[in-house]
Amino acid sequence: MAFPDKNANRPLVYLFHWKDSEADALRRELQTWGFKVEVESEIGARGGKAVLDSAKAGVWPAALLFSLRRDARLSRETAAGLRGFEQGQGLRLVFFDGEEAEIAATRARVPDAEYLRWEELRAALEAGQPASAA
Repeated sequence: MAFPDKNANRPLVYLFHWKDSEADALRRELQTWGFKVEVESEIGARGGKAVLDSAKAGVWPAALLFSLRRDARLSRETAAGLRGFEQGQGLRLVFFDGEEAEIAATRARVPDAEYLRWEELRAALEAGQPASAA
C-alpha cells in the first residue's frame, strides 16, 4: 500500500547553507512553516544542478534561499552561476543574514535578488513575492 506524499502540496524551496548541522535546523524550521525543503550544504554546483534539473522537469521552486552566515562567497557564486542559465533567469533568489560587507558584495554580484534577515523570511515567502528588491 502506498502512502500519500505529505510534501506533495507544499511549496518547494532550496536552502543553501554551508554547515550541515545548522542547515538541518533551518530546514526543520522551514518545514514547520509549510515548505518542502531541499538542502545543499557542501557543493554549490551540485545544488545548482538539482535546481536546474527540477526546473527543466517543470518543477519550479517557490524560492532559492542562500545563507550569507557562512561562506558568503559560495552562496554568491552559486546564485550568480544559476542566473547564467535560461532556467535560472526567472528563479526567486533570496539571501538572508550575513555581515554588511558580504551583503554589499553579494548585492553587487546578484543585484536582482532579495536581501532579508531570517526573521523576515517567513512573511516574505508566505507573501509569494519579493519583499525587498533593493
